[in-house]
Amino acid sequence: MSGYTIDEARRIAINCASSYKSSLEDKQFIIIYRDKDTNMIKHIEVVFLARNYQHLTGLNMIDEAGKLLDHHSEFFYKKCVEKKLSCDEIVMRMDGTTQLKLEALPAITKFTSITKIVAIPNDATNEYRAFRILEQNGFIKLKEGVEDSLSASVDDIEEYVVPLEIVELDSAQIIPTKDDYDFFITNTNKALEAGIDSAKLFSEGADSPYANMIAVRSEDADNPAIKALVEALLDEDTQKFIEEKYDGAVIPVK
Repeated sequence: MSGYTIDEARRIAINCASSYKSSLEDKQFIIIYRDKDTNMIKHIEVVFLARNYQHLTGLNMIDEAGKLLDHHSEFFYKKCVEKKLSCDEIVMRMDGTTQLKLEALPAITKFTSITKIVAIPNDATNEYRAFRILEQNGFIKLKEGVEDSLSASVDDIEEYVVPLEIVELDSAQIIPTKDDYDFFITNTNKALEAGIDSAKLFSEGADSPYANMIAVRSEDADNPAIKALVEALLDEDTQKFIEEKYDGAVIPVK
């Protein structure tokens, strides 16, 4: 690890501030990772604010007498962005964490430039559903009018908000090859069949147009068996069982 001088620390803080402002400031991200102890896929949600930047540098601001200044994080960030931070305004922390943070800072401010790989189903219906999930969670923007058609392909992506490589696969091949991708999108039933219940990052909401429906012929509208089925599905005990059994993977009828 390098032993940065105060001038080198100042230059790193100033240089990285522009990347932080353009790529991270006021943005929220889902960071996906594999736990090295359990080998399970996990995630955390993080948001980057102006006041967070100073903490990432590990630098403290001081006054003319050398006294530490508290609650000046946004002022520190503003000076970095405007390239006006001077060496006599900052000090490194005595515990050595400043050196560690300055080592990591350039990579942190540029992590959104790393392309993520996602696998999605390639059949017309589920591919559109996958694109909608990606759009709703801030990865892409679809072209106007796509929602009306309920179908989409990669050609209908107007903008990649996050660098993304999309791999289109037969839905049956996604889970067997899941370790080849940063994340994947698949149907709930396939995830449940594979015993996957702890790696869900996002899913369709209760307003999804792809809900299962009970449809009968007009002559069966008053069939006691059909009425009993509908009554059972609407029963509070049934809904509670579904919510507890599937932990949000299956949404009960309301």
